[in-house]
Amino acid sequence: YLFYDLETTGLCESFDQIVRFAAILSDENLNVIDRYEISIQLRPDIVPSPYALIITRLGINDITNGLSEYDALNQIHKIFNRPKEINLGYNSLNFDNNMLRFGFYRNLLDPYSHQYKNGAFRADVMNINLLYYLYKTDAIKWTNEKPMKLENINNCNNFFDGKSHDAMVDVEITLALCRVLRSHDKRMWDYLIGGFIK
Repeated sequence: YLFYDLETTGLCESFDQIVRFAAILSDENLNVIDRYEISIQLRPDIVPSPYALIITRLGINDITNGLSEYDALNQIHKIFNRPKEINLGYNSLNFDNNMLRFGFYRNLLDPYSHQYKNGAFRADVMNINLLYYLYKTDAIKWTNEKPMKLENINNCNNFFDGKSHDAMVDVEITLALCRVLRSHDKRMWDYLIGGFIK
């Protein structure tokens, strides 16, 4: 499994960019094998959303350092395109994966290979979490308000100590959540992961 998260300059894949990438590679039992953190320089044609900077707590000085987008996305593309790797994040199918695909395409990299090639595929922990919430209500503690919000899940269950909307902190929380869900009902976990194979 490759658990990952991104911080970006905004919500539009066409006019924004990734500025932080974090990932944890684990084995099939969710034991950590490796960690990755990449900072990406702001491109000169991008105007970051002030709201995005407030959410991520990144200032202009924070996003003017790091690798060029081209060098960073080449590294990320290699990380994502290993055989039989399942890449997953929290709400990644609706946001992170779109940002990655557009970034790969903009930098002349195959934007879809990480979704199907060499037995690799993508999954979304939020979708898995939703089904545990509906059918395995004792798996973790849930909030009444916005029970699918990762920040609320962490506050209720104390999975990881750190500021939310920091890429590596969110990856750590996602991995901790998955460990609990998988250990609660491994058969359900395997069934739900298999449902993402397209």
